[in-house]
Amino acid sequence: MKVITQGGFLCLVCLTGGYLSRLFPFPMPASVLSMLLLLGLLLLKAVDPASLAETTDVLLGNMAFFFLPSGVEILAHLETFRRDVFALLAVCCLTTLLTFAASAFTVVAVTRMQRRLQKSSK
Repeated sequence: MKVITQGGFLCLVCLTGGYLSRLFPFPMPASVLSMLLLLGLLLLKAVDPASLAETTDVLLGNMAFFFLPSGVEILAHLETFRRDVFALLAVCCLTTLLTFAASAFTVVAVTRMQRRLQKSSK
């Protein structure tokens, strides 16, 4: 019963993000808005992360299942991928490097913030 309640809450957040994305005068992905909404709820402590742990563990444990539709769609458009393989590889390499850089920057920034907080608490 707990998983159903938690899953229902996550679905409600997703539906709210989908509704809010239609209100923007520019294209805003509903999934991104939903994640920002959930992040806001977590930061405001309106939602306890432990209260969603069971459902998120199930979702993370079955992550590969959620990529099946994408894999099937890639196979359906394999000729397009073959035609544009170099452009796709360039985009993949560039975005991978940008992701690495953003992750490194985030780790450095969080580490510095933690050190400052530790120094100020002493």
